[in-house]
Amino acid sequence: MKRFPHSILLGVLPGIVLGAAHAQEATPAEPPLNGNVVHVTDQGTVEMHVDNVPLATVLRMLSVQSRRNIVATPAVQGSVTANLFNVTLEEALDAVLLSNNAGYRVEGNFIYVYTNEQLTQLAAAETPLQTRVFTLNHIRAADAQTLLEPLLSTEGSITVSPEAEAGVASSADEAGGDTHAAHDLLIVYDRLDRITRIAEVLQQIDVRPKQVLIE
Repeated sequence: MKRFPHSILLGVLPGIVLGAAHAQEATPAEPPLNGNVVHVTDQGTVEMHVDNVPLATVLRMLSVQSRRNIVATPAVQGSVTANLFNVTLEEALDAVLLSNNAGYRVEGNFIYVYTNEQLTQLAAAETPLQTRVFTLNHIRAADAQTLLEPLLSTEGSITVSPEAEAGVASSADEAGGDTHAAHDLLIVYDRLDRITRIAEVLQQIDVRPKQVLIE
C-alpha cells in the first residue's frame, strides 16, 4: 500500500493512539466492561459481545487484545452494539466501523482509522489532476459545459472552445461564417475518476438529433 508522508497523516487530523504491541509478554485478557467482552484468541480470531459501548473503547479493547497498533482521528466517534463470533480482526474492524461511517487503512505496523469523509479526502489527495480534450460532434460546447459541470470535483474545471462565427456578413473583409469550420472542443481538467464519468455521460448526450419525417 502506498505510504503517506507524515505531514499528510498528521495534517488531516491528529490521531489518538489506542494501543501498542511492543510488549513481549502475553497480553492479559481485557477485563469485562459492564458485561461487555472483546477477546482475541491465539489464532487471531475475535469474539466480541458489546452493548452500546463507545467506538473508541471498542477499538482500544481490540488493540490490546490483538496486540496491534490502532490510531483513530478525533473525528471518529460513535457506539457499538454487536455479537461477533470467530471473525478475523479485519472483519471485526469492518463491522464496528461500517456502522459508524468510518474505515481504516493499514500502514506498516499501524492501523489508521478515519471517518469515511476523511478517507475520501485522502484518496482524492493521492490522485493527480489530469487534462483531457473532447471533440464534440453534435452538441454545442456551451450546452455540454452546462450539463457536465455538476460532475466535476471541487478542483475540476471545464473550458470550451470559442463559439464559431455564424452567418454571412456584408463586409468584404469579414464575409462568410465559420460555423462549420471546426468541431467544438471541451477541455476537462480534473481527477481521473471524474473525467471517466464525464466521458461516459458525454457519449450519451453528444448524439445526432433525431429527424422527424414530415410527409
